[in-house]
Amino acid sequence: MIGINIITKEGILLFSKFFERSSPLRSDVDEDLRAGLMTAAMNAFQVDNRDNSNIRTINQGSYHVIIVEGKTVFGIFFTHEDTLKERNFAIMIVFEFEKKYKNDITEISLEEGRFEGFYSYLEDEYQKFIQVDVKNLPVMLEIMNNSEFSDYVILEKPYLHQVFTTVSIDEVKNHAPLLIQVIKEVLESGNIVQLPIDQLRINFAKRFSLILFTYRKYVILVFTSSRDEERALRDLYKLRTKIDAIS
Repeated sequence: MIGINIITKEGILLFSKFFERSSPLRSDVDEDLRAGLMTAAMNAFQVDNRDNSNIRTINQGSYHVIIVEGKTVFGIFFTHEDTLKERNFAIMIVFEFEKKYKNDITEISLEEGRFEGFYSYLEDEYQKFIQVDVKNLPVMLEIMNNSEFSDYVILEKPYLHQVFTTVSIDEVKNHAPLLIQVIKEVLESGNIVQLPIDQLRINFAKRFSLILFTYRKYVILVFTSSRDEERALRDLYKLRTKIDAIS
């Protein structure tokens, strides 16, 4: 993540934060001018909204622009990659900004320092965003390696980035990336409407099942044959205590 601008839908810059000191975006154009240009771009150019109707992206060559449309503001996120992790982060930041400053945005009060408190919140969330769980992830993998499961995916919350994948079932592995993407979208949708999904079972191709469980910091997707589904559920419940202990 390179940096963030939050602007009104009329193009007024409300909040700006850059994470990279050497970012070319710091000096390419004035930030207020960029805010206006981005607002114009929303209406003038066809941009990608393949994931969600309120998310659009523009590929600028050396970086990507992720635009999240909230109820009252646009969140403009400059990033090196356009992935689900970046998009989830962008959605959350816009949601929290509008939640925290609902009245301020409605009044369009541009009093200096009005949004100052959002910097510390954003910095904390950004540190979570870039953090790698070097302490707990190896323990998590050891627990799963000693389990009865050989086909599973581990996602790490809150941004659902994929930290481990092992899928060897011939009929499943070629379709696993698409299935995982669908599950991420379902989880993301649940979070947006504040109805998080903790458990899910999906049967597909009449022969296979995908079982989803969340364990505090982790989401585990297990692929199994439909005939082994009940046994897999029993084994997953046994693992809950072990995994909860490290999260």
